[in-house]
Amino acid sequence: MGKNNSGNNTFVELEMADGSKVRMTLAFIHLNSLSAKNRDAYAAYNESWRKKEHKRDEFDNIRFLFTGYLCAAIADGTYDEAMSWNQFIEKLPIDREVIGKALMGLIAPNRKGDSAKRSE
Repeated sequence: MGKNNSGNNTFVELEMADGSKVRMTLAFIHLNSLSAKNRDAYAAYNESWRKKEHKRDEFDNIRFLFTGYLCAAIADGTYDEAMSWNQFIEKLPIDREVIGKALMGLIAPNRKGDSAKRSE
């Protein structure tokens, strides 16, 4: 897992269970594009985000990753080939620490202690 700060956009990379790598970002410009392209995905993200942190469950955290994945697909011009929610879940790594580090890279990219490599 790594992150790449490019201007105002922060991209995080996550290695999936099948060895493939996906990029993710929650940059506001791409969230705005997602709200126009996929209202349901954007609404599900916002529903998870509005929950108090102690009321979020594991799937809310995965929702943040999936939304970041969709936003990166928009940024990369690959949205039409993007995985569905179920395909994304099937390919997620089982290592919850890896998932947690990717999540923190998305929602708190400037926190110290992230020893992640920069993605290219």
